[in-house]
Amino acid sequence: MNLILKKSVYVKIFSKIRNHDDVYRFQMTETGWFVKIITLEFYCDKQLRDFDTQEIKVFNQECISYPVDISNYFETLWEQVNKSKNFKELERGLKNIAKWISVCEKNSLEQFKFFLPRLKKEKQ
Repeated sequence: MNLILKKSVYVKIFSKIRNHDDVYRFQMTETGWFVKIITLEFYCDKQLRDFDTQEIKVFNQECISYPVDISNYFETLWEQVNKSKNFKELERGLKNIAKWISVCEKNSLEQFKFFLPRLKKEKQ
């Protein structure tokens, strides 16, 4: 794994499954991203997609809800930082994306809490 920037960025992303923030470690590679969460490690392309399946396994594996076009934001950030080599820009960008993903995840939890009682009534 050849890293573009040697430093890692740690961000917190909310998980509805565990009902708390998990810490994700991001590093830029020559071809995209290296991401680690708990014991899982992923090598992804610039859009955070798996090289084989083209899915965003980083979040799908953890059942994290995320914006539909999030892959474009990861690619744009990767391209910008690849040119600038500015670690602060990478850190700021990843933290903003992580906040956005956490909002989506929390909103999906609220929707689940709202619809669950209705689904139970329909089954009765």
